[in-house]
Amino acid sequence: MSGPKLSQAEIERQQRARMEKRREEYLRRAAGLRRRKEQMRQWYDSETYQKLKQESPAAAGTVRRELEEGIRGLEEGLLRLEEIPVLDQQPLDSYSELLEKAEQKNQELFSRLNQMLRKEEDRLAAVGQRKARRETEETIRRLLQDTGREAPITPEVIGFDFDGETQALRGRLLAFSRELKDGRIPGEKKLQTLADRGSRELEVYAKAPDLADRREQAKLLVEALLNEWQEELRRIRGRRARYDEYCVLAGVLQINPRPAESFSREEDLVKEVRRLKTLYRKKDEMDYIATQINETMVALGYQFVTSSVLRRKNGSEYDYSLYQADEEAGVSIYTDESGAVMMQMTLLGEGPATAGEEELSYQRQLDFCAAHPDIVEALAARGVLLKQINYLPPSKKYTAKKQAVQKGSAKVVDRRRRRRGKQKVRSMQ
Repeated sequence: MSGPKLSQAEIERQQRARMEKRREEYLRRAAGLRRRKEQMRQWYDSETYQKLKQESPAAAGTVRRELEEGIRGLEEGLLRLEEIPVLDQQPLDSYSELLEKAEQKNQELFSRLNQMLRKEEDRLAAVGQRKARRETEETIRRLLQDTGREAPITPEVIGFDFDGETQALRGRLLAFSRELKDGRIPGEKKLQTLADRGSRELEVYAKAPDLADRREQAKLLVEALLNEWQEELRRIRGRRARYDEYCVLAGVLQINPRPAESFSREEDLVKEVRRLKTLYRKKDEMDYIATQINETMVALGYQFVTSSVLRRKNGSEYDYSLYQADEEAGVSIYTDESGAVMMQMTLLGEGPATAGEEELSYQRQLDFCAAHPDIVEALAARGVLLKQINYLPPSKKYTAKKQAVQKGSAKVVDRRRRRRGKQKVRSMQ
């Protein structure tokens, strides 16, 4: 039977697992780079940077140039991740190594910028400020930003001397109150409420005439505020990490991401990430199968003519490729997101098929009957199994004709690069 041949393609289990690992690796690294890019942009609005512009425009200009270089570097890093070839063209270990290098380079830049801003912040600190108080403020600031701590915060971690001089303790409580206000994140109402409440309570203790007798209560308040703050910050950053992953997935799938505030519930964002991951897997596996078919056809002596991704009205996609067997005929191959693969003998030329060409098509369909098992066997050797769904008998009514206009000389289509914006997806009319 050599009419259109419809098969179900399945990727070998271990290869499918490697692909899943690669996708997760890409999403994690790309989301991390996106997060750093946003952090760099936020530094422009930081209090430290604003002070730096007032006190030392030259130093501020240096920091700005570093930030701009960093943002460009991160954007290039994301582009490099997107252009890493598919697994069959590059071992997974090498893929991870490229990801690691991109992340390490941006981590070094991020660390250098952090040191630069810290140095300028120290320079701008009030002259004569006590070192002990300065260290305490730095510790508090770090704890307000640290979400990796598992154990509860204790007085030893805070660095407060609740048994020391009362006046020094008042200053530390007031400093903590200021840090809470400065640490508020716009749009995060729960954190803002905690900061406002905590600041008021700390100021009450700092100004209390009987603070010496209420040291223990003050200590418990500070511990409770810091632990509550870190718990909320972990929740916020966890949600932001999921939103970063959502944005990366949307970019890969060429979908305009929704604004973060449109997800009123955490579960809605989790559900959407899960849905896009499933869609990403289907498209990635479709691309992989199409790539294996492409390389197999070329290896068997067919000449690659053209390939494109088409989108149906329901939004689903399928890959179409045409391979030339000789001057008169070739093979059209369609692969969709469900794993369905359809191969059809196709005449090459312009205009509708004539009666003579219909007879030629019938004879070529018979010829393709002998060639099809070789294609199936070669694909199986590459880990792609084609299971028969419907192999139609040869018939003139299955005559297909397409114009063979070769687009470039490439023998292998990088479908991953094409999907990520190098070639737009065309819509079906």
